[in-house]
Amino acid sequence: MDHAVVVAGVQAQARALGQRATSLRRARYRGLLKVSLQHAYSATAINVIRFDAHWTDRSRRSRTSRITRLAHQLAA
Repeated sequence: MDHAVVVAGVQAQARALGQRATSLRRARYRGLLKVSLQHAYSATAINVIRFDAHWTDRSRRSRTSRITRLAHQLAA
């Protein structure tokens, strides 16, 4: 696989996590210093989430769709 494709996938996943976990779409504060501080805290939070997923072995598990969960509930 091409290196650029792999890097793009990792960056997209990190961006999605940042938007989901820390609301990085829009800065909460005004001013360069406050926004820089918000980004530093957000990056730290994302790293903590990723370390926790790695340590608890949740990093390899993929998301389960609602239809799959429903099928498992109906089968049980």
